[in-house]
Amino acid sequence: MPVDLFFAGKKYEAGNHLAFNQGVVHESINHEVPPAENTLDCSDCHLETSMMDFETLGFAGDPMLVGERFAGEVEDVRQSAEQDASESGEGPS
Repeated sequence: MPVDLFFAGKKYEAGNHLAFNQGVVHESINHEVPPAENTLDCSDCHLETSMMDFETLGFAGDPMLVGERFAGEVEDVRQSAEQDASESGEGPS
């Protein structure tokens, strides 16, 4: 599926010349870092009920569930997520 590309508000047409300028951006160390009460836990992005679609991102599945790299940590993350949910009154997901 073709994707329309826009640069500086103008549609890029094949054959048009694009030039990129190198620049420097200075941001504070806390740029886009949420307050502690809004931070994510592992289970927010991983496991069966996560918000991430790893297959769309090109993975065979959730890296925590597919393969062996995190095999020893999956149950710990599940237990932690269940404990957090029960403490917040959300119950198991």
